[in-house]
Amino acid sequence: MEQSLSAQEIDRLYIQGDRHLHQGKYASAIATFEQLLPVATSDERMCFNIQRGLVKAYQQNQQLEQAIALCQQL
Repeated sequence: MEQSLSAQEIDRLYIQGDRHLHQGKYASAIATFEQLLPVATSDERMCFNIQRGLVKAYQQNQQLEQAIALCQQL
């Protein structure tokens, strides 16, 4: 389900996901970053930051196969 978000909404959700990551709430960070990935494609820098955060969250959440697969895409 791809939805349209404004740049401000994308920024707000990215900050929320990053906060979850730093608080050790890896499942919440993953959910937020995965929601953002399909809608942030127009901003390459934001897309990279989301993917980087997602790799970290996968790794910290012991989802190593997902982390490796995403790294290989990058």
